[in-house]
Amino acid sequence: MLIACWSPKGGTGTSTAVAVLATALAREHRVTRVADFAGDQPALFGVVADGPGVNDWLAAGPDAPPNAIERIAVEVAPSLSLLPCGALDARGADPSAGDALGALLNDDAVITIADLGGARDDAHVALARRADASLAVVRSCYLSLRHLVHHPLVDSVDGLVLVGDKGRALGRRDFEATTGRRVLLEVAVRPVLGRLADTGLLPSACSDDLLVPWRDLVSRLQRSRRERYAA
Repeated sequence: MLIACWSPKGGTGTSTAVAVLATALAREHRVTRVADFAGDQPALFGVVADGPGVNDWLAAGPDAPPNAIERIAVEVAPSLSLLPCGALDARGADPSAGDALGALLNDDAVITIADLGGARDDAHVALARRADASLAVVRSCYLSLRHLVHHPLVDSVDGLVLVGDKGRALGRRDFEATTGRRVLLEVAVRPVLGRLADTGLLPSACSDDLLVPWRDLVSRLQRSRRERYAA
């Protein structure tokens, strides 16, 4: 199973959201891995991942060996592993490579959460379109909404995570009315999560109460996708 996570603009908190969601799933003993296409996950998880990664797989093209994925995996915590970034971006990678990698991760029993950052490279967009579900992480500001409606993946997104900021004029209804997609999770900025992320302690020191809102996000996302295609 592959879940593509991305954001229409930088600084939204996509990488942290991916790390928290993966940690929540792993705590429930659901075998999970993070495919890091943006490069920030090793710091969030407090691991070293200097070798080849998923962007190198994309650069190698659609005929790259499938078992290469398992060879690059780095263990993070019980039931949680990381497929590191490798190359810093996938510019120039053929979209067919993204489609092939998306199909490979889709067919795996492991839950793979792809951190695609801004998902602007053609190969990343192709991978997101192939995913079982697509999740956009947005902030409650006009620029985030504006970038979202012009993003190449907006038509294929299955649900939104809205990271709220105090004093912002926009909220859940604005994003849902504009995009026609549901906000599946609305969370406030939590300084404690930021401190855990900054110190690489998310998988080991994050308390269960901080993970509660994220635990059924995958099932809500799947239900939203089914309803969208049934409409």
